[in-house]
Formats: sequence, C-alpha cells, structure tokens
Amino acid sequence: MATEAETGDGRAPDHIEPLRVRFSDTDAGGIVHHSNFFRWLEEARLGLLRGIGVSYWTIADSGIHFPVTACSAEFRRSLRSEDQIEIALWLVGRSRARLEFRYEVRLDGSVVATAKTTHALVNDSGRPIRLERDSNLWNRLGELEGD
Repeated sequence: MATEAETGDGRAPDHIEPLRVRFSDTDAGGIVHHSNFFRWLEEARLGLLRGIGVSYWTIADSGIHFPVTACSAEFRRSLRSEDQIEIALWLVGRSRARLEFRYEVRLDGSVVATAKTTHALVNDSGRPIRLERDSNLWNRLGELEGD
C-alpha cells in the first residue's frame, strides 16, 4: 500500500482506476513500453474527475485546461499484456493556478511503478489562469483535501 512519502500524507487514494494492459501497450518483447504509463495516469485523472462529478469536457468547454508541465516515474517491475492493474491517485497539491498528483501503479496489490505530475491551469489560448474560489472545480477538488 501507499506510504506517507509517496502520497505526501499517508491518506487513502483519492481515486483508483482499474485498467487491463492491452497487447498494443507492449513492445516486441511483450513488455509494456514505458510511455504507456503516462497515458494510464491521464486515464486515472479523468476517472478522478468523473468520480467527483466533474466532466473534463465541461471544464474544457468553459475554457479551462490543465496541461502537464512536469512528470516523472520510477518503474519497479515489468508489466505484460492482459495484466489487470490499478492506478491509485492522490491530489497532493492544489492552488488556483496549479495542480499536483501522485500515483501508484499496482499489480495484485504490489506497487510496480510510482509517478507524479504537475499541471498548470490555462485558458483556450494557453495563457495561465487562476481558478475562481467559488468555481465548481475548485470546490470539488477542495473536498478531496478536506476543505
């Protein structure tokens, strides 16, 4: 399970996204290519939004986007096609201009990779913005942090 160092405060994940590794995620040797992990992290973020009742498309249609500005991962063991995995996700940093997430990729309860991403909040033109403190997104994310 998650350690305090990995999540920032030792709390339970804010969301767990179950996934099945597809054959197309693997390389010629049958091992998952590392780039797929970052796609899975995105799926987990979208699952978190759905879980708190916020559609990414509703956010995007309102002119708010949160592109990745930094990402890193550590891989502990290989995955193969058909593995049933889960992506545990924590929101560990939130400001009106930036979001930060931590992740664990798990197989049969064992952590096979850890990752983190940082996101800027931008408008349709790609310019930095600040979320309004009374916005639905700000309030829903705040509920994860106990606000």
